[in-house]
Order: sequence, then C-alpha cells, then structure tokens
Amino acid sequence: KLQFLYLIAYERMRRMLRAAQAGGLRWASSAFKKEVAPQGIVLTEEAVKRILKQNAADATHPFLRLNVVTGGCQGAKYDWDWVSEAKETDKVIKRDGAAVLVDERFFETLKGAEIDFKYEMKANQFYVKRPEDDAYDTCSCGASFAPKAA
Repeated sequence: KLQFLYLIAYERMRRMLRAAQAGGLRWASSAFKKEVAPQGIVLTEEAVKRILKQNAADATHPFLRLNVVTGGCQGAKYDWDWVSEAKETDKVIKRDGAAVLVDERFFETLKGAEIDFKYEMKANQFYVKRPEDDAYDTCSCGASFAPKAA
C-alpha cells in the first residue's frame, strides 16, 4: 500500500514538473526556469522518500522549504516548512520527483551539505549533514551552527 502511495505522489510530481517546464503552472514556472544543478547539495534517499510520502498525504504543499534563521545555541539554525509555491528567489534541489526549495541567500551556506531524514525515538525530522572539514561549528545535537572563527 505504501509503495502505491509513493507511486501516486511520484506521478503527480512528474506531471507538475512537466507542466511547470512547459509554462502550464504559473506559480512554479518562474522557479523552475531558475532551477540549477544541486552544486554539492544532496538529497538522500530517505529525504526523498519522506518528501514523496508527505506529497501523497497533502498534495497542496508539494515543496519543502529550507531556511536559515537566528536561534539555537550556536546562533543560527535550520527551519523547515511545507509550502505550496516557490518564491522568485528560491533555487530548487531535486531528486527522483522530490523538491526542496532554498533561498538563494542561503544557497552558498549549504554547499557541500546533505539533506537527510532521520527516524529517531525523540523525533522524526529532516536535518542538514555537513562535511567534517566544513567551516561551521555545530552544537552537540546538530540543530544549530555558526561559522568557525578564522
């Protein structure tokens, strides 16, 4: 049954993407015109599965938006939100029918990162995994970050 739901969500997203590329969906066409290669930002298989599962449950909010906001013990943290449309300043990271929107202001900050989904006892959540040699410090739980001092 779950595979069937994934298939439905995948087909829905494919139709939406084709329509957007052809100019058939006004709200998405501008975002997909600006679509770029991920340039080192990777969606894992688990993240793709979770996005497609959410799309099957609620097709009115097909995009996962990743923002960087002030907060956390290191000074900045990631904020996730399901949205129905892309903004003019969004860049799209896609894989296998799943799409994540990232504002171009934060795109450079996220280069080299991996967007994943964790199933844990305390919470099931999306998270950003950075390379070990990255120029950012993170807190012990990984929820917040700050640029390393030079």
